[in-house]
Amino acid sequence: MNGLSARPLGGGIMKQWSLFIDIEGFSKIYQAEKAKACKLLSGLMLDLYNIGTRIYPDYSNRLFIHQFGDGFIICPNPWDLNLVKPISIAIALMQATALRGGFAKAAISHGEMADILGWYPKEIRD
Repeated sequence: MNGLSARPLGGGIMKQWSLFIDIEGFSKIYQAEKAKACKLLSGLMLDLYNIGTRIYPDYSNRLFIHQFGDGFIICPNPWDLNLVKPISIAIALMQATALRGGFAKAAISHGEMADILGWYPKEIRD
């Protein structure tokens, strides 16, 4: 047992959804047609930017978007439990990618996440 496992979580457990989306077959497309692969990835990136800045621009609706290679994980504010939002975002992104001549796959997860905010130094929390 390490020293951290005995410490209680600062904020406890919170419910949250996350959406993972990526370009289907990106590596093979990149090997065959670099320009097409880059067009698909930059299109997906621009779509995410537009959704975040035009559809959900307010603090209460903001999205946190993290890139992992040719994929992205999208998370909302912790109190946003509306599952219609990630389903709608996934559908829009998959359709836009198809219009560019590619395919995207998406996965939505929903459940408990450990809130480690209480472990942050007080100066950072404030």
